[in-house]
Amino acid sequence: MILIIDQNKEYLAFYKDFYKMLNINSIGFTNAAEAYDHFINSNNKFKLITTELSSGCKNDGLWLAQNINLISKLPIVLITADQLADENELRLFSALLPKPFKARSLTAILQVYCNIY
Repeated sequence: MILIIDQNKEYLAFYKDFYKMLNINSIGFTNAAEAYDHFINSNNKFKLITTELSSGCKNDGLWLAQNINLISKLPIVLITADQLADENELRLFSALLPKPFKARSLTAILQVYCNIY
């Protein structure tokens, strides 16, 4: 199961359809705080989190990664067109996928973290 955070509902739908095509369940949120609350109550059912840098409020993705990293070693992939300010921010994420991206780039990340082939 993948937890998706993106403020754009069209992107959320794309990710959900893409993951479904690969037989991966997912749930999406447009708000990082709501996604975090769901994560806390999920009983560790996720294999991966994908987030954008900002989802509603500036730097929501950073806030989310900081808080999840305090309680879990779950991989977090940052999918963004924004630049990170420094290396410390990048260290919060397991991988970076710059927008725009090709489907094969996302698939390569899923192969690593979700063991798909």
